Amino acid sequence: MKTLSLFAFILFSMVAIQCSKESGPTEPVADGIYGSWNWVESVGGISGNNVLTPASVGYSVKINFLNNGTFQRFQNDSLQATTTFTVSRKKTSFHADTVNLIAYADSIHFMPQIIYSVTIDSLFLEDLYPDGLGHAYSRIK
Repeated sequence: MKTLSLFAFILFSMVAIQCSKESGPTEPVADGIYGSWNWVESVGGISGNNVLTPASVGYSVKINFLNNGTFQRFQNDSLQATTTFTVSRKKTSFHADTVNLIAYADSIHFMPQIIYSVTIDSLFLEDLYPDGLGHAYSRIK
């Protein structure tokens, strides 16, 4: 299962990188992230092959991006943190093109993240540091 998850994440990453090379919007694309999301898995880390899931770590995570710019993180349905966030289009040292970047007001507990992909049902975020993780979420309906 871990191999399948890793393969799916790598395949998705390759497709997303290819798609990001096409000309994209000049304004941030934040509308799609608003709502509540359940954490599905995180892949990456210093070795590049860590796979973390709610089952493997023993807890669930839910995140909320509210229209008023508020971000909330829940662990096992208990509110762990609240801060504000902004989304902007920026170049990073990790990407040749501009990306949609989430910056959190509480930058001690929340590092910037790239909105790698967002659809009606799924959200993929990428930590903005060399040994960061890619995080997959499913929308709570």
